[in-house]
Amino acid sequence: MKATMDLTQPGQFVVGANYLASHAGTRMWKDWQPERVERDFRSLSEAGLEMLRVFPLWPDFQPLHLLRGGGGHPVEFRHGEELLPDDPCGQAGLSRPAMERFGVFLDLAQKYELKLLVGLLTGWMSDGCTCPGFRGAQCAHGPRGHPVGAALRAGVREHL
Repeated sequence: MKATMDLTQPGQFVVGANYLASHAGTRMWKDWQPERVERDFRSLSEAGLEMLRVFPLWPDFQPLHLLRGGGGHPVEFRHGEELLPDDPCGQAGLSRPAMERFGVFLDLAQKYELKLLVGLLTGWMSDGCTCPGFRGAQCAHGPRGHPVGAALRAGVREHL
């Protein structure tokens, strides 16, 4: 097992990289292939990398759509046409399959002794907006610009 990293100490240097799965790039959470991620992690670890910055894309982990009623007034959030599940994951608007995939991702990183720096709710990636559908035109202003954003990010943090 590698020694614990302390990134707060002067003179510490960590070898790392941004990580997107070799088979899918930014679509890695939708096109989930854990055997490919494991192969990537094995190669990266053997090459001496110690840390990866990863990007859970917001619409993959919180695929929320805002249902509007008469006059365009907000009624409720849904996952597509489905009601949010009545469990802690659903109450946070999270996709259970995405969270399960992230759990496997964490296990694989641990297996290959790779530390992770997780960018929570990535709404802009590789010159493209990856905000959930309910944000609409506001996406151009980034994920922090929406009034619901802080509450949604807090819900994700509770489930990691």
